[in-house]
Amino acid sequence: MADDVARFQRYLADERAAARRYRALADLTEGSRSQALRELAAIEDRHAEHWESLLRQRGAAIPAVPEATPADDELLRRARTSGLDAVLGQLEQEERDAQGMYDGERFAAPGMADDERTHERVLGQMRRGDQPPAEEGAVGGPGAGGLSGDELRDLMSEREPWHRADKSGTLRAAIFGVSDGLV
Repeated sequence: MADDVARFQRYLADERAAARRYRALADLTEGSRSQALRELAAIEDRHAEHWESLLRQRGAAIPAVPEATPADDELLRRARTSGLDAVLGQLEQEERDAQGMYDGERFAAPGMADDERTHERVLGQMRRGDQPPAEEGAVGGPGAGGLSGDELRDLMSEREPWHRADKSGTLRAAIFGVSDGLV
């Protein structure tokens, strides 16, 4: 049990740090890139909430949420001076290196490992300059079967109930659709 608590606290710290970093990077850009980074931060927040819940169930202390991103975050410092494009490759590699961290974790929430793989693909799309669909209902193209944003959300809700199926726009569908191979 002590090993579980230590591991969950490590996961919680990592998820919180990633969410803070994505939000800080989102503040450095605008438009669809900013929105995509905020979506990634929201996914990390959900993961953090999961680990917090498991820690509470075990009666473990929940570390306080750090108020800011550490000043010594070299990636953020470089992004502030050179722009988001200067760090996208490194971010993508960090996400690639982290893939699989939840594959053998029996306490991971369903879909958590897939979410982590999605982050690398989203960052790769940003690095290559791929843009999410510009208008509501425009999600489609090769592999997506020409689904509208609403149809894609309905399909995802049916197949993967852990995804929120709200009407917040096609970016959410595009990000989650990447993990399903639909976009």
